[in-house]
Amino acid sequence: MRNASKVSFISIILISIAVVTMSVFEVINDTFVSLITIITAIVGAFGIWLELNKEQEINQASFILSINSDFYALGGKGTMYAADLEKMLDEDFSGVKKLELTKEHQTMVIQYLVWVKTLSSLINRRMIKISAIDDLFSYKFFVAVNNPEIQKMELIPYKTAYRGIFKAHKIWKKYREKHGLEIYNEKTDLSTVEGYTELSK
Repeated sequence: MRNASKVSFISIILISIAVVTMSVFEVINDTFVSLITIITAIVGAFGIWLELNKEQEINQASFILSINSDFYALGGKGTMYAADLEKMLDEDFSGVKKLELTKEHQTMVIQYLVWVKTLSSLINRRMIKISAIDDLFSYKFFVAVNNPEIQKMELIPYKTAYRGIFKAHKIWKKYREKHGLEIYNEKTDLSTVEGYTELSK
């Protein structure tokens, strides 16, 4: 909004200068008028672009917050929440308590991975920029998909069903490596899974 206001102010200044110039030098001809019209149109279009860009940023921020809210809403009704698995993954990653999954955890793991699949789909379709979600979601993503227990229970036996995750992992990993950022659980990176190259295409 502030940038758009600046553009509007500049537009007024330009038009005022043009009017004064025409009055002083009496250079009122078609060429000069056309030039002023073009300048005004360009500045006006730039102002509209700034407004739309700002609105897009606000919409994207709201969308990202809704994705985050969806994660913490997963589960309930007698089952553990995806957020509970996140805590277990965090304890495993930090060395507090080794993660050992059983059949009782499978529903929770699937819920978590369904959310990851949704996020992966947005990345793969370029509907959302990684730069916009990296700070908020990179830990949730990598600490899960690079975990050997998660891989053993779901990602390896049903890897074709999770193809989107493999593809998003490749894209996101390249982004973090390019920017010198940590790859969580890199020792058991998803890229070590057999068939990764084909699945991540």
